[in-house]
Amino acid sequence: MPPTFATIAIESHPKAQHGSSKTSAPLTAEKRKENKEKHEEKKDGIDQALAATSKNRSGARMVNSQTKINPYNVFRAEKAAECQDNAPTLHHDYFEEYKTLTDAEKDAYVEHFKDTKTREVKLRRDTPRGKIQDVANIVRNIKLLMVGLGTHVGVEGFFCIIRNSTDFHIQPQWFFTSHELEQYMPIATRWKWSTVEVGTKVEAFCVADAMSSCQDLLRTSKQKADFLKAGIREGLTEKLIAITGNPNAQMAYVWYEEDVVQKHGVELVGWTFPQLVNPSELSTSVSLLQELHDTIKNDTCKFVRLTAQQLRARKQKWEEDVAAGRIEVKHCTTRKDKGVKCTLSTDNEDEEDNMLAPTTSSNPASKRRRTTASVAQQPVIEEPDSDVEPPAPAAKPGARKPRGTAKAASVKKPAPKGKSASKKTPPLGRGGRQEAAGRRRWAGAAGRKRWAGGAGQRQWAEAGDGTGGGNDDGDVMAQIDVAAAVTVDGLMAWDGVGRDRCDGPDWDAT
Repeated sequence: MPPTFATIAIESHPKAQHGSSKTSAPLTAEKRKENKEKHEEKKDGIDQALAATSKNRSGARMVNSQTKINPYNVFRAEKAAECQDNAPTLHHDYFEEYKTLTDAEKDAYVEHFKDTKTREVKLRRDTPRGKIQDVANIVRNIKLLMVGLGTHVGVEGFFCIIRNSTDFHIQPQWFFTSHELEQYMPIATRWKWSTVEVGTKVEAFCVADAMSSCQDLLRTSKQKADFLKAGIREGLTEKLIAITGNPNAQMAYVWYEEDVVQKHGVELVGWTFPQLVNPSELSTSVSLLQELHDTIKNDTCKFVRLTAQQLRARKQKWEEDVAAGRIEVKHCTTRKDKGVKCTLSTDNEDEEDNMLAPTTSSNPASKRRRTTASVAQQPVIEEPDSDVEPPAPAAKPGARKPRGTAKAASVKKPAPKGKSASKKTPPLGRGGRQEAAGRRRWAGAAGRKRWAGGAGQRQWAEAGDGTGGGNDDGDVMAQIDVAAAVTVDGLMAWDGVGRDRCDGPDWDAT
């Protein structure tokens, strides 16, 4: 480019034009206020974004708040302390010296810096204002931890922080991870739940120094006795766990010798009652229970470990007592019905009667499911070629007349004068059949003829004849062969394998 054009380009460049920019007029008060509002709004948005990021970090900011110490910064701090000079000058003067340091020398600088910081810890004055600030910071951190844990893992919970001294004053600090959890508290406690009221009462309880005197809040003697018994039981269990080192150790009162002495090799001393029994079986005397509770609390009643010689002597004495019948060996309680056979009811007639009871609903009763056993019990009858009704034999002498037998389709008795032709189905009787909602089924007990036997055996099939052994509907009594096939008016027939076949709408397939 020729020099002339270069000069023109330089002069025309915006950065080279000195004084070419127009001077802006001073901002008015309204404009400054508007810019300030925009700045504050932008700042709030940034703060909210940072808070959301910190909220989802699961407390990593608080757990890993201390970063790794930079050896060069430590080296420069040491030189600043020696020379009493500023950092920029130290960087130019001693950076080359830092490069020549070995890793061991750098680690030595770091350790010296840590020791110096540890010795020069400045304790803040423990003032009420400082306590309130500490509580506020801890509450904020706990909230972030719980919300972050809920986001990362999936947990819910709540906490309450209250003061236990009068040196400063703060309101009870409640926090629930969800509003629904707070609404559930009245349902869980089964009484009117007020978060403010509960927090105030707990705070009053702690400020009054009643942590060690909960018994004074109980009203009745029974409540005090139950409280002391629970304390005795918990105290013995804690002492047994402490001396054995087994967190799952349990105090046994019934089989104390086997489950405590011989199992763990320890012995209870200082028991104030005559016999070692379960605290629930002790007397309700508050004074006696309080004495035992105090002895457990001040380690007068405690467990002591037995030596090997003492344990052998104790076990030998126990075996002698067992052989002499003075004590019982650990055993399980025998149940009362041991050795008694379980009796299964074989009478299914009540079940049949319940199933065959007349129904008032318009819907028919559900059919019973056929089982293999019921199929095997039924006779095998072949189906005949013709639907000829067998003759009615004479009634057996002394036979009981069945009640409520069903009508035969071919023989009908005319309805009496003055009465409706339609006749209601008679109620189910013993030895009869039920006809309800278009269904017929055999039912009853005594006086009923059942299908039984095998091939060639003669049995009675009830159909009724109106003259002897039947009902008043003009049905007929038929003597049939079980091994043969029988058909009643073309409605039902045996199919030869012990099952009935329905040829009409009024017969149930079961």
